[in-house]
Amino acid sequence: MSFFNIKKQAVEPGQRQESDLAGFSFDDVKTDYLYLDMLPTEMPDEMWARIRSVMNLFKKEALSPSVITGDLELDATSRFMSYRDKKKLFLPQTSYHNFYDDLHHRGAANRTQAAFGTHLLEQFKVKPAAGSRTDRYLDDEGRIALKIAHDDRKRVTMMSYFHAGQLTREDSYDEDQRLFASELYAQLPDFQQISLLEPVLTNTTIQATIFNIGGVPIINALPLIKQYWLNNQAGEPVHMFTDMNAILVWWLTQNFLHTDRKLYIDASSELFVQLVNEPAMHDHLIPIINDEPDQLILPQLLKPLRYLVNEQFIERPEVLALPEDVQKIDSWHHFMS
Repeated sequence: MSFFNIKKQAVEPGQRQESDLAGFSFDDVKTDYLYLDMLPTEMPDEMWARIRSVMNLFKKEALSPSVITGDLELDATSRFMSYRDKKKLFLPQTSYHNFYDDLHHRGAANRTQAAFGTHLLEQFKVKPAAGSRTDRYLDDEGRIALKIAHDDRKRVTMMSYFHAGQLTREDSYDEDQRLFASELYAQLPDFQQISLLEPVLTNTTIQATIFNIGGVPIINALPLIKQYWLNNQAGEPVHMFTDMNAILVWWLTQNFLHTDRKLYIDASSELFVQLVNEPAMHDHLIPIINDEPDQLILPQLLKPLRYLVNEQFIERPEVLALPEDVQKIDSWHHFMS
């Protein structure tokens, strides 16, 4: 089952299957998709080595896991890009492409985008502070007007634009410094702190766009009205989702239906709830119960091959009612280390 009811054709292992609707392409080769929102952007090499050893173990056991924890929203784009650039996480000869990579490269093989960040930096000729990965440029009144972040190889990763000291736009760049995502901001009332005497304003994302490598917008997001438009290769909207998770669920479903791969996923995440509503995904899900299982609906909705359960919940009645194949873990962090 898919959101677009795309009819699948039989494909041989290793062949590529493409959806006519939006130009997404899927590969039957087993691929690891990793999203760990609990990891810091910068980690010691020994920590990456630990995680890599676990991924190697999974691969050796032919589990070819995907790890999804937490929720995926556009405001996590820059952090997600930091993870996808850590190729140490993935085995040699194994694709490190993930959800955003697939979007970014889709249908753009012959239309490469200029490395705008590099050309712009050449115009500034400013010597950055020693050890800093961020250059700040001020306006005539001493307020920040432009902020450029780069990695240790001087590749531009993000550019933030300000007006009167307030963030108005933020652009993210891929490892080749091509524009990847852009967010527009505005000062809007914070309805959680609103006051009749003095309105509290907060910087809010009003529009966000993800581009392919040809510079064509492939996702247009209007978060305030919960519209996330998926575009075709020409940049024309073809379907609307209510959040980024819904797009990711559709994409994961397409990538898993014709494989025997397993998806390790935090059972407390919103994404898991949406995946459970896709019956075709049930055989692919391995839930991780690492938080308080307040309303454990797994036995009624899902019959997975295995559960990973934090040891502090292993004796809970809801957990005891699960199928026999329950693996106790100290915590998700310990399991991955």
